[in-house]
Amino acid sequence: MPADTPVKATYADWANNTHSSWWKDPGLRRCTLYCVLLFFGIFSGGYDGSLLNGLQAMPTWNAYFGSPSGSLLGITGASQYLSGIVTTPLVSWACDKFGRKLTIIGGSIFMIIGAAIMAASNGLGMFIGARVIIGLSTGFANIGCVCLLNELAHPRLRGITAALYLTTYYVGAIVSAWSTFGCVYWTSSSWSWRLPVLLQALGPVVMILTCLFIVPESPRYLIARGQTEKAHAILADLHANGKMDDELVLNEVAEITGAIKLEKETGDTSWRRLFSTPGNRRRMLVILTVGTGTQWNGIGIISYYLAPVLRSVGITDSVQIAGLNGGLSDWFMAMLGAVLVNRAGRRRLWLTSTAGLLVAFVILTALSAEFLKTQNKSMGGGVPLSYSYTLEVLPYGIRAKGMSLFAGTQNVALAFNQYVNPVALQKIAWKYYIVYVVVISVYLAIIYFNFIETKGYTAEECALLLDQPKGQRTVVKELAVAAGEDKITAKDLQIEHRETA
Repeated sequence: MPADTPVKATYADWANNTHSSWWKDPGLRRCTLYCVLLFFGIFSGGYDGSLLNGLQAMPTWNAYFGSPSGSLLGITGASQYLSGIVTTPLVSWACDKFGRKLTIIGGSIFMIIGAAIMAASNGLGMFIGARVIIGLSTGFANIGCVCLLNELAHPRLRGITAALYLTTYYVGAIVSAWSTFGCVYWTSSSWSWRLPVLLQALGPVVMILTCLFIVPESPRYLIARGQTEKAHAILADLHANGKMDDELVLNEVAEITGAIKLEKETGDTSWRRLFSTPGNRRRMLVILTVGTGTQWNGIGIISYYLAPVLRSVGITDSVQIAGLNGGLSDWFMAMLGAVLVNRAGRRRLWLTSTAGLLVAFVILTALSAEFLKTQNKSMGGGVPLSYSYTLEVLPYGIRAKGMSLFAGTQNVALAFNQYVNPVALQKIAWKYYIVYVVVISVYLAIIYFNFIETKGYTAEECALLLDQPKGQRTVVKELAVAAGEDKITAKDLQIEHRETA
């Protein structure tokens, strides 16, 4: 590309054959439908997040499995996430080797098998074994979905679409909580707990049908495999109503192609690449912070072990416990946070939600005996960013590996939560909340000094922001391959320096 070629500032300035209102545009409506169907990638996570709470409130489940508590209850909860750690390296390999769609389908099939075995359990060992199978396969479906969604979404809708992805976690939690609540009164059969367990397969079924018959493959994956024309057609169809020479689409293809070529110049495809440069090390700090911070914020105590917590303060009625579990899923606040992601910005939401959570836990600790009066809704603003923000800071070459590390980190944090929380609650009760006050304070400091703003940029531009020194971000304006050249180098990039807070 000639050095004097004029380059427009952002994707908002590129001519685009779409309506300003997405719901009035056929291509954007279709693209949005694909993204919404992919939301089911996190549905099963939310379903399981509330399922164990609901089962602990059911007399039939407790009678069948002997009312597990303490360490035994901890290993029952942790088993699904401990097994997920094992498959972390394989998820990125599958996404890059076989594509997002096949990875999702494979993971979903085994999730269905796990749900069926869990529903047929005749003992706690079989129940735990089924959770292990689900844990081994969840990462494939979840990471495949979140990568594909991010890579199909229109640039101007990508931020809010990716943020809305995690809100489906709450949909799964709501369905699970009220399914178990409805079955609390059914005490004549073990199907009162087997049926809610079996419904865990709903999300994977939707994902399989979606990938087999509806959504296309990721354009970024196709370009990385040399299928640029096919990727170009998909982007034109979804982002410009089929117009192949649309300015936005042409720039998208150019940016993706250039970014992938630039990344391949390093020749390093190993896991050490995640920590090989200052920019990548900052990305990994973000990933490790989000991966552990969204779990080690105290919310896991209520999310998974509400029943023993309630019983410790004298609430023992099964219907009351199941009803309170059904009321915990704060979908509204999560949706509000997702909708505000483009208007308020990612960094501001992270800081506001984490600070709000810290205040809530200080109050929660001070009012230990009345902690149920504190409904931790502040986290709803930041939680939807956990997948979207981590994806935004990862360039294509390490996106699957980075998200696999993120999922593995979450599994480690979740496994820790699942095993330690019931034991700690049993030993020190409300004093355990003091630990989370300290931990949340540390996370708030990390976010303040290391999380940058990414709103207003394309996926390729977002991914390169962390490669620049603090105080000055280099925004990539064009990643097109220079005419007649086989490789793209830094001198081919048109850049603009922008001061950032």
